[in-house]
Amino acid sequence: MKTAQRHQLKEDEFLVALDHGRTIVAENSRSILLALGVVLLVALSISGYTLWRRSINEKAAALYADAIVTANAPVQPPTPPAKPGEPAPPAPPVRAGVTFPTEQARTDAAIQKFDAAAKAYPSTPAGIAATYRAGTLLAEANKFPEAEAKFTEVQQRDGSGLYGQMARLAVASIQLDTKKYDQAINTLQAMTQRTDGDLPVDGILMQLGDAYKRAGRMPEAVRAYTRVVDEFPKSPYLADARKQLDELKAAQGASRS
Repeated sequence: MKTAQRHQLKEDEFLVALDHGRTIVAENSRSILLALGVVLLVALSISGYTLWRRSINEKAAALYADAIVTANAPVQPPTPPAKPGEPAPPAPPVRAGVTFPTEQARTDAAIQKFDAAAKAYPSTPAGIAATYRAGTLLAEANKFPEAEAKFTEVQQRDGSGLYGQMARLAVASIQLDTKKYDQAINTLQAMTQRTDGDLPVDGILMQLGDAYKRAGRMPEAVRAYTRVVDEFPKSPYLADARKQLDELKAAQGASRS
């Protein structure tokens, strides 16, 4: 076959294929347009959802930041009392920005703002952090039932995330402070079994040893501190763990003599 004829055949095949393609497009134009519309709609939905989530997170972060500012706001020092026979001393100068007359007033205002952020955007990272911070302030104020409720909310929303783990540890601390030793020990024991968590196991073991001591279970406290020494030779708690072991062993020796 001559070269010219071969080229002609290829051109004819291309024209036939092109014509066939046009026929397919013409016959299925409705389906093709519908498919393209679906793809475009999905792309727009994903883009819109991403922008919406970003907007929500930004609003939640703004509320959380405002609550942080309140929690760290200065407390106005009280006016010193006047000495007998002397004029009243001048009041301390008012500091710029928000100030509070007492620590308690500042704490109450911060809790309200953290609560507002958490209620407005409960499942956002900032909302979860706000709930945790509210629980921390309540615990520092010895409002243990309210604090435990906040930490439980954090666990429900964050699960095995960092704040969820921190909240679980905070609940164990509250249980220790309220002398619910068995519950605290069970929580801490379970946390020491995890090797994939974000919290340092050696630090949890130190709290577990303290829980055993408070519960009067000294042999188990020795085992907890011994694990820190044996398993974490570079732990920042190493010196404290050894000190605790020395004290416990000395107490056990004194009790036998």
